[in-house]
Amino acid sequence: MTNENLYRQIEDKFRNSSSSGELFDAFQTALQNKISDADIYKILLANPNLTNEEIMMFTEKLALEFPQFKYDFYMWTAQVFENNLFDVNSIENSHNYYVKACSAKPTECEPLLRLIGLYNYDLDLPLNTIIIENVLERAAAVNLKSRVYFALAEHFKKTGNCEMEKIYLELAEKAAKNEK
Repeated sequence: MTNENLYRQIEDKFRNSSSSGELFDAFQTALQNKISDADIYKILLANPNLTNEEIMMFTEKLALEFPQFKYDFYMWTAQVFENNLFDVNSIENSHNYYVKACSAKPTECEPLLRLIGLYNYDLDLPLNTIIIENVLERAAAVNLKSRVYFALAEHFKKTGNCEMEKIYLELAEKAAKNEK
């Protein structure tokens, strides 16, 4: 069997299988054959038949096997969980993987912007406080601080905290000038 045929078979299993065992076997085959294309593994992680635990297990294994794609796998997994916002566990899992993405690439602003997007303005969830704390703690390390600060200003505007809105708006404007 050629590598291209094997790749297609694995991709088909990742995309269409509803069997955890079959998905795990295809995953093992992909690793044994040293398939290092991150996109094929993203198909696996998005398979709707996987449980949250299986998604996390595959993600952690991929992060160890392919450290060069760790950030991408963490971002992808966070987005997979984010698509199920009606499940509180999925929101928490999404949060956790965005934080892992921040740790993998501390200068990237996208995980922080996505974290702010997880904030629930309709419900007073304990996770809301944790989300903002994580963003505030990591904002200074990112390259494009203005984007994070503008998002924080908008967040504080939505929560009615005019003082913090003003502070982050000023920080955003100052950062934007420095980023030019």
